[in-house]
This record gives sequence, structure tokens and C-alpha cells, in this order.
Amino acid sequence: MIKLIDLLKEARQVGTLYHFTNIRGLESIIESNTIRATPGYVNGDPTDRISFTRNKNFYWDIIRISVDGDKLSNKYKITPYSYYYGQGKGSSGTADQSEEIVEKDISNAKSYIIDVTYILDKHKAYGNKVPISYLLELWPSMKRSE
Repeated sequence: MIKLIDLLKEARQVGTLYHFTNIRGLESIIESNTIRATPGYVNGDPTDRISFTRNKNFYWDIIRISVDGDKLSNKYKITPYSYYYGQGKGSSGTADQSEEIVEKDISNAKSYIIDVTYILDKHKAYGNKVPISYLLELWPSMKRSE
């Protein structure tokens, strides 16, 4: 007979994953409680996907969402991926990106989110003035990078 402790030991150990988005994307996630997969082509293959990285310092946009990959992997298939030509699915990309994808919408997104960080350096690069108070209204526990 399988014991609960044995099942718990077999859970995937994914660790923290990071998803980057902009302010509109964060608003959408908060309002719908869903991280939506976006359509596109990668290496010529059509796929809807949500991109993640294991590198929290790989700043792609001004909002970094930290996700519990262990919990996420219990319901969603997380696939290593590289956006570099010729690699695609099954390839984890470069050491600085360590990309992962989920190929469908993630519902009940707030249950997987560990924290949300507003990337100040990236914000400066955009030149847009978005008050941190507005972002804190969207997500009161948001952290600010220094």
C-alpha cells in the first residue's frame, strides 16, 4: 500500500520560477486570477505558452512575479525550453536564463504566487512614471527591488 509520505517524497522539486510582465499584465492577473498563455511561434513551432525563468536577475520587464514551481508542477506540466534557434522544447536554454514554459493558462494564479516585485532599474529604462502607490494598490504585499 502506498503511504502518503511516499507520495509527498515523489513530488517534483522545481523550486521558485519567475515570470516577468508589465503593469497591464499584472492588472490582468489580479483581475482574472489567471496568468494567460500567449500565442506565438518559437523556432517555427506554433505554441501558446507562459514563459518562466529560474534566474531572478534576468529582468525582462518591470514586474517580477515569483511562483512556487513545486506547487505549480502538481497541476501543470512545466517544460524546459529555449527560445534560441534550433533548441526548443526539452532544452533549458542558457545558464543565465534557464527557461521553462507552461503551455496553457494558469488558473487560480494567486495560489501559486509567492511575491511580486517592482523592478526599479527596469522602470527607469522605460521612462514611464508609474507611482509605486498605484502598484501597491494593485498588490499590497508587492516588494520593491533596490
